[in-house]
Amino acid sequence: MLDKKGIINSFMIKKDNIKTKIKIPIKKYFEYLYFIIHIIIFFIYKSNEKIKNYQNKLMMMEKNTLIGLVEKIVINDREFMAKIDTGASKSSIDMELAASLKLGPIIGTRIYKNVHGKSIRPVIKIPLKIADRNMIFKFNLADRRKMRYKILIGLNILKNNFLIDPSKK
Repeated sequence: MLDKKGIINSFMIKKDNIKTKIKIPIKKYFEYLYFIIHIIIFFIYKSNEKIKNYQNKLMMMEKNTLIGLVEKIVINDREFMAKIDTGASKSSIDMELAASLKLGPIIGTRIYKNVHGKSIRPVIKIPLKIADRNMIFKFNLADRRKMRYKILIGLNILKNNFLIDPSKK
């Protein structure tokens, strides 16, 4: 395989269907080998990285909860239908509903801007169950008497691994 000068002299290559012996200096041989090993390691690393990314996506899908545009929620063992609103940064509940459920105490106030101007609203924490998940979230109290849904679920709740499927009933 090696001669006295450190040259590999029995390396066979195939060119035009003819096998030929070529002589490669040992240093060049190991440089080629080193290069090929690095290419193999690179592709193994990239394929492992793709597999890990795919596994992470699957894990995130398992953690996410699928909900519809209108979702049944439970507050104090009573069921209500709530509107899911991705355009609302905070969740809101009707003042009269909160009073009838004896929710509270008020933990603060916030200034809200809408098309009607600015308003200051009280904020309370409410323990609720949505899609088989029990959590405690902040809601602002608003006059929602004229609204179809007395409870509005905003991004402060939705960002906790909820996915919205508009076709879900």
